[in-house]
Amino acid sequence: MAFDYIADPAVNLVRTSGNVFSSSSEDTNYPHENIAAGWPAKPFKFNAAAADDQITVDFTSAKAVTFCSVHGHNIDSGISAIQLRKSSDNFSASDDLVATMTKATPTFFTSFASTSFRYWRLKFVGTNTASPAPIAIGEWVLGVKATLSDPKLVSYSYEDIMPQSRQTGKDIPQVFAVNLADLRQRSCSLTFVAKSYAGRDELRDNLLVASKFGQEPLIFVPDANDSIVIHGRMPDSIKWKSRTGGGTSGGLHETTFTIEEDPFSVTLP
Repeated sequence: MAFDYIADPAVNLVRTSGNVFSSSSEDTNYPHENIAAGWPAKPFKFNAAAADDQITVDFTSAKAVTFCSVHGHNIDSGISAIQLRKSSDNFSASDDLVATMTKATPTFFTSFASTSFRYWRLKFVGTNTASPAPIAIGEWVLGVKATLSDPKLVSYSYEDIMPQSRQTGKDIPQVFAVNLADLRQRSCSLTFVAKSYAGRDELRDNLLVASKFGQEPLIFVPDANDSIVIHGRMPDSIKWKSRTGGGTSGGLHETTFTIEEDPFSVTLP
C-alpha cells in the first residue's frame, strides 16, 4: 500500500516565502495569502461569483511539481471542471493544462509526472451558485510528493470527530468559519511496519521531524486507490513496538499512530 506525502512547509511550494498571488477577484477580508496559511479553516475567497474564476501563484522561478490538493471549499454543481494549469509567462502566451481534478467534499487531489514551471493556476470552469456564491478555498497545496521506501503502510482507518482546539501554539483559527457548527474534522489511524532500524528512522525523520513534531502540517494520501487526502498534524511522539528482534537490522518494527486532520469549514464564508 503506497503512502504518498508532503511534509509541509518543506515542500508545499504554495507556502514558500516570496510567492506572489493574483486572482480574478479577491475579498480582502479573506485575502490570497489565506490559501497558504497552513490552516484550511482560514480560507481565501473570491469577491463575487463569476465565470471561470481563477487564482494564480508566482513562484518567482520555475519549480517542479507532481502533486496538487485542495482542502475545504464550497464548490458546487455550477463548476463543471477544476483545472490545474501552468505557464512560463504568467499565462500570456504560455497556458498549459496539467490536470483536471474531480471535485470531492471536503478535499480532493491529483498527481502527475514532474513538470517545472514558474506560474501555477487553479481555474474553476463555470460559475459557482452556492450561498454564499463566491468560491472559497481553505488550503491549496502544490509540491513534490514523496513515498517511504522501507516503512510500509499496512492498514489505515479514519472517522469523523468533533473539532477541538489544540494545545498552545497550534490553535485553530476558528473565527474564520461562518459557524463553529460548520467545522468538520477527521481522525486517521495509520499502522506502519519497517524491516530495519533504518526504516524506523526513515519514518521518524521524514514524517515526525519534517513536520516539526506536529507544529507544521503533513499532507498525505494513505492509498492512491482511495479518494482520501488528509491535511493534518503528526502526534508529538511515536511509540515503536518490535514484533521480532535481533540481528543488525533490528527485526520488524511496527507502529500505529493517529493523525488529526486540521479542521475545515463545510460552509465557508
